[in-house]
Amino acid sequence: MNEPAQTDTAGPARVRLFAFVRPFHGHEGLLAVPALVGLVLAGMIWDERVHAMVAAGAAFSVGLGTAHTMGRWRWDSMVAALAGMILAGFAGTLIGLVGWAYVAFASGFAGLTAWLALRDTQVWWTVLQFEVGFLVAGHFAGGVGAALDRAGLILLGGALQIACVVAFTRIFPAVREAYAGGSAEPETDSRLIAAHVARAVVCVGASLLTAQALGLAYAYWAPLAALLVLKPRLHETRARGVQRLGGTLCGCLLATLFAMACHDAPLALVAGMAVSAWCAFSAQKAHYVLLTTAITVTVVLMVSLAGTDPAANAEHRLLATLLGGVIALVVAALVPHKLPRAAAIRMDRIGRPPAPRG
Repeated sequence: MNEPAQTDTAGPARVRLFAFVRPFHGHEGLLAVPALVGLVLAGMIWDERVHAMVAAGAAFSVGLGTAHTMGRWRWDSMVAALAGMILAGFAGTLIGLVGWAYVAFASGFAGLTAWLALRDTQVWWTVLQFEVGFLVAGHFAGGVGAALDRAGLILLGGALQIACVVAFTRIFPAVREAYAGGSAEPETDSRLIAAHVARAVVCVGASLLTAQALGLAYAYWAPLAALLVLKPRLHETRARGVQRLGGTLCGCLLATLFAMACHDAPLALVAGMAVSAWCAFSAQKAHYVLLTTAITVTVVLMVSLAGTDPAANAEHRLLATLLGGVIALVVAALVPHKLPRAAAIRMDRIGRPPAPRG
């Protein structure tokens, strides 16, 4: 007598899990880890943790560029991101001293970033790093000396990252290709583009002002969250907002628990940061919740290594992310998703050369 067939109830769950983490480019993700860890360890050895974390933050952002290329040269995204971050870091440190100018520049640059997101996703990623660098630098505003220091540390971290990645790809040529894919088809609906740009400007400005008014320690996470949550269509914004908040919540919780458990073991914190950074570098084409979780864990652990309270660090980042996400959802629901055609045409002509006369 034949026995009844056994149903593999774990199969569907396994499939869902694999779909969540795929594609995961683990070998390629390893390329950018050594420079990041080296900078953090050097800061601990020479007791320059704060400066080391600025350089490590630049190395982390540039390291995410291992997945990208604008197509002209394999390392063009990384080099362009570094050059823009140096300028943004210098300018942001100085402009941050004037509150209204900081908000105005951040909002205007957010509009450009949103426009590029619908035109060329590879260029958008590179310009997004400029916006990140400007927002962070403006939060830690200072004079010319502070601006030069930040620009120099960004140069150090980013240049070391590029040098290490190039060296390792020569040793292991099988992992030298970009894996984040080419640019998507550019959006051609001028009204949709104009509306998306307008929402980005409003969201970033409102998020930054509100976070500053509330006295959040990491106020710049609010406009970053708003900018990354915003999508050209309302249902996409809602889905991305839930994913962003979920990933940030998971990341803050994991990083806080780990940092509190290992507060007397800094090398364990470095190891945890290295693992989470590797996940972030490797998961750029995987599920957005996984990527956001990995990025959040890396940043929280990195800042914790600089000597801040991990619980307060994570709490303020979570509150800022929640604030930015909520503002993005509210603005996305209120601002029309297609501006009147006349306004859209004017917006769409930004950056175009004038038509020849005669």
